[in-house]
Amino acid sequence: MHVTSLATDRDAFHRLIRVVRTGQPFPLPMVGFLVFHSLSLEDSSRVPAPSHLLLYHAKQAASNSVEDADAFAFISTQARQRTSIWFWFREGPGCGLECSSSECKHAQREFAEASVKHMFSFAEKLPDPAFPDLRSQMFINFVEDKYIPLLKRLCVVSWECQPHNALVFDEKHAKELDESVLAPGTRFVVGDEAFVMDYVRSEDVDFITTNNKYSYYRPYIQEMAMHPILNPLHRIIRALPSLDAEIPSDMTTLKSCTWCLVHPGFSIGVNWTMPDFRRKGLAYICSAAVTKSYRDFAVSSKVNTLLDALDIPRVKEAAQDRITTIAPHCYTQLDNPASVPMFKKIGYRVDEKVAVDWIIAELK
Repeated sequence: MHVTSLATDRDAFHRLIRVVRTGQPFPLPMVGFLVFHSLSLEDSSRVPAPSHLLLYHAKQAASNSVEDADAFAFISTQARQRTSIWFWFREGPGCGLECSSSECKHAQREFAEASVKHMFSFAEKLPDPAFPDLRSQMFINFVEDKYIPLLKRLCVVSWECQPHNALVFDEKHAKELDESVLAPGTRFVVGDEAFVMDYVRSEDVDFITTNNKYSYYRPYIQEMAMHPILNPLHRIIRALPSLDAEIPSDMTTLKSCTWCLVHPGFSIGVNWTMPDFRRKGLAYICSAAVTKSYRDFAVSSKVNTLLDALDIPRVKEAAQDRITTIAPHCYTQLDNPASVPMFKKIGYRVDEKVAVDWIIAELK
């Protein structure tokens, strides 16, 4: 096995995307993650968080280039409380170990194990983890379900989210979505209560971090909420004090009811409704609004130009029977009695071929 370190610049991300996008099924989590980081690097005023790109080649070659890599890992020490790892393995045509014999399958397993062990060992030695006491524990993001046994074989798992399937917005519902969604600043009434749709603001970060269903690292919510690419996509619904109340100039003085955000990597998440405001359809209204803001961004000239350069279909031109591009999407467990029906009502469809997990683990 040969390991190469790669600069985390736009050229590297674009080259990786062109390799990864050929995966079957379309590796939506990884492509979305790489596209997000590529777009983020266009803003020269932002200082990127410390990160590392590692290329893995099963066999020593003359070039050991991105294009012939058999695996890669993106490692960030600051994104979460624990050092975070995203990894990808090449499969099918082009794989350096492509073979159906038992010897080759054994070699593939050995290569995958050696690569993961190296990722963990490399990450553990980095000098700037957010919490040094958690240095040996890694947060593994968007693990494809087929790699979960590999991680559990090599690691002690201290937390697992459990596999979630992708729900992807179906373009045939785009016109209906455009006609029904409430824009920020819109006042609306549900029953005998008045509400207003709003953007997520910096004043909301503590409230969202404290009250969301899942425990999130505050700096992660801060970065996600206020990132210049993501902030225009988020939405929060606030309650007005009475049916005839005017919308105040400072909407953060209002009570927050429901919010929906978009993660780095462009998956919709951090959806939550406060207990006093449930069963009013607010989660649906808020998630639909985020779906529209996300889709508007996904079909913008800026994104279309990048997708064209990377040979990824534009949203409006992509196949509708399978995932082939970055469209509004989220991840949930298929037995979730609330999320799945709600997102289907907005216009999403389930793609059972895309299943991912999140795991916190350390090497045995």
